[in-house]
Amino acid sequence: MGLLVVKMEEGEYRRLLSMGIRAEPEREYRLVGAGAGLPWNLSLVGWSRDLPYTGKGVTIAVIDSGVDPEACGLEGKVVHAKSFVPGEGPEDLHGHGTAVAYVAAGADDRYGGVAQDAKVVSLKVFFRNGISLDPIILRALHEALNLDVAVVNMSFGGPGGPDAPVSRAANMLMARGKLPVAAAGNEGPGRGTVGAPAAGELVVAVGAVNKERKVTDYSSRGPADGLMKPDLVAPGGDRGGPVVSARPRGVPPIGSPVDDCYTGVMGTSFAAPHVSGAAALLYEATKSATAARDAILNTAEDLGEPKEAQGRGLLRIDRALGRIRGTNQLTEAAAPLLGLIGLAAVPLIGMLSAAAREAKIERLRTLYRAGQITYIQLYTLYQRGEITLEELNKILR
Repeated sequence: MGLLVVKMEEGEYRRLLSMGIRAEPEREYRLVGAGAGLPWNLSLVGWSRDLPYTGKGVTIAVIDSGVDPEACGLEGKVVHAKSFVPGEGPEDLHGHGTAVAYVAAGADDRYGGVAQDAKVVSLKVFFRNGISLDPIILRALHEALNLDVAVVNMSFGGPGGPDAPVSRAANMLMARGKLPVAAAGNEGPGRGTVGAPAAGELVVAVGAVNKERKVTDYSSRGPADGLMKPDLVAPGGDRGGPVVSARPRGVPPIGSPVDDCYTGVMGTSFAAPHVSGAAALLYEATKSATAARDAILNTAEDLGEPKEAQGRGLLRIDRALGRIRGTNQLTEAAAPLLGLIGLAAVPLIGMLSAAAREAKIERLRTLYRAGQITYIQLYTLYQRGEITLEELNKILR
């Protein structure tokens, strides 16, 4: 090969160079893929750097403790910040909101979030001690209704079911074309522990799994006043494998610090922004919160755990994007739906035989799974009294 490998001092190396002899220093090489790969949480949900969508042009509202706009991976991402906390500005004095925003939209070459080209609106509702109150949260939800955002992440919870004020306010977001996503809560493993706003009928409630794809003990379980909750699960981590996220500057870190930039966190608070980030990718593709919601729920991976623990199953971004690209549409009009299933003139409840009603419900379930009708359309049928809550849950299972 005409090469000579020798060991020499730096002075001799420089002397060879001065004589016109080509000499190269020793270099270090690494196996491709053996270095820092994707974080476990992103791999688990089918995220990759080759996805066709990145959240470009989409904004996620984070209702939380504030977001540090200069935290690692969040530089230049926060396009609007407002505090609803009396006596406090929009800065994150707790750390929770910054960590949540990073999972949803953080962009750097170390860890990164789901929708790395999405922007963030920070609506601060939590005091530095991690406490908030209904009036503060309701004001922020009202603000979100009027902002140009596609997804609203709510990584918090409190007592209450679907009729709680914050649950009802969060439901209103969907009517404005904004997908509400909420943490199911950390009150598991008992049944019926999902609180507000995750208990809202139109809110996507997110439970947590660990890196072994098991629903964590702490993840709150459903149902919520008869509604199937959570809707699905995403990485929330545990002590054996936390989710690594960003920490704000000048604030004691939450979780287990990794370095000056990052900290390891766990909880459904950090499962929810995986779904919010996924929704941003899907919104970029479809320009529809309803289409994003249905694609996320209809492609979740069944983990074989009870429905009250896993909902539909594990978030799978790759499958959801594949579904969107495969069908290329999710119809929004209610009239075609009613004509399709023959319900325009005949209510389901009280006027059909049990067998005929069961057949209609099964047909609705098939159409929903195929992406030909949406959750909002089904919920409209429920509100009109044409299907019962029990039948709605059966269709969604």
